[in-house]
Amino acid sequence: MSFLDGCRIIQFQEEIHNMILTNHVVQSHRVANQEICKIHCYLETKCVSYNYGRLDDGSFLCEINDKHHLQVPSNEFMARDGFIFSPILVSRGTIYRTHCKIFCIKSMILKAH
Repeated sequence: MSFLDGCRIIQFQEEIHNMILTNHVVQSHRVANQEICKIHCYLETKCVSYNYGRLDDGSFLCEINDKHHLQVPSNEFMARDGFIFSPILVSRGTIYRTHCKIFCIKSMILKAH
């Protein structure tokens, strides 16, 4: 059995409607739906939250943030109609590999505030 530290487990928290986080976007994507935005968040190790909403042209914007709304000055958490702000909790664990099976064991929760 071998192991690797750094298994990233994320838990999406309650969404905040009609709000976005500004000045902390590390990636911006046009996506088909919110589930794809969540996948982008999971894949980006800096993701602590995301903004998601429909643009004027009908496409959807997914912005990956490296901060949580409780980590920034209140003037960086702004109203934007039709958008969703979604904070996440990140857990770190250890990946154990045994005969093509991967188990991730949660070791601690890193709270984003």
